[in-house]
Amino acid sequence: MNNLPKANKLDIGIITGYSAQKDLIKKSVNNGNYCNIGKIDINTLDAFQGRENDIIIYSTVRTSKSIGFQKEKERINVAFSRAKKLLIVCGDIDFFYTWDDGENKYVEVIDYIRQNSNSCKIIDLVEGDLSE
Repeated sequence: MNNLPKANKLDIGIITGYSAQKDLIKKSVNNGNYCNIGKIDINTLDAFQGRENDIIIYSTVRTSKSIGFQKEKERINVAFSRAKKLLIVCGDIDFFYTWDDGENKYVEVIDYIRQNSNSCKIIDLVEGDLSE
């Protein structure tokens, strides 16, 4: 994983399933100083279809009840196929892995990540721990 791209002048896309979270992320990014980064495109999963960025950050949002429409393979395909260089998925891995539904494709995705540690990495971020 030493070949990670440097964010300098790369375009970043931040994708989320919900417009309320998109608005919160936009507000947070607009309040930050990201001068070494190229364009930052923030939008919902549905609005991002057909676009690509060098780096994609996908926020899965859900941590209770159901994974909602994010279980649909078409939406998973959009979220996981928009990155040219690096894909970062942020979410509750335990919730998405154990959500009991025969159509839960996240189990396959998480299994793939765990089985391909040479090119994929899971970082368990404990509140306040940014050491990785």
